Amino acid sequence: MMQMPNRLRRPRGAFNILTFLLLIALVVSIWGAWLYVPLMLDHIDCKEVVSQAASSVFLDGPEIAKARAMARLNGSIGWHDALDPTTGQTKRAPGLGIDPDQLTIESDRDSNQVQVRLTYRRTIQLRPFQEWRSFDFAAERALSRP
Repeated sequence: MMQMPNRLRRPRGAFNILTFLLLIALVVSIWGAWLYVPLMLDHIDCKEVVSQAASSVFLDGPEIAKARAMARLNGSIGWHDALDPTTGQTKRAPGLGIDPDQLTIESDRDSNQVQVRLTYRRTIQLRPFQEWRSFDFAAERALSRP
């Protein structure tokens, strides 16, 4: 086995800038995933709710489909920061906190087409910096009855 010349070897425990930069990149990636992956997973659930609402419009009508979608969006999906009226501070609440005007259902009985659109904004706090960031999301589904 051929040994490397001594001038190319570093002593054990020597500082390596490449290893340091890789560790920093790993920590930043994990922090970013911890912040942003839940938002993306909640958005996937929102797309599913929009698709289910579009499908149920033909069976139940637009009002019932919208009520079911709103109940699911504001009940079991995600969280939002709401202002607590008693303390005046923001508090984490279940659901996305979506207003009824953010979910629109357009139904045309003559052409048997329906379009469901959801637009919403998620605001998160970048910890440990205490900075707030907002992200806009949209989900849309159009269906036509054969």
